[in-house]
Amino acid sequence: MTEPLPLLIDSSRACELLFGADNRRNRYRLYGMISRREIKGRQFGGRWYIPRVEMESLHDEYASSSPL
Repeated sequence: MTEPLPLLIDSSRACELLFGADNRRNRYRLYGMISRREIKGRQFGGRWYIPRVEMESLHDEYASSSPL
């Protein structure tokens, strides 16, 4: 069974969940998505965090749009 996600997900964990790996290229992809307002992010002390509800809505959106 998987653990529930924390309220705020740091950028490295968000990259793993969204793209399958945390590396520089995926971090830039994530930061680009935030700057284009495709995904909501908050910056605290120089680090970026994604709210859990945002990650869940992305997951739900992807699951509903993918063909069976």
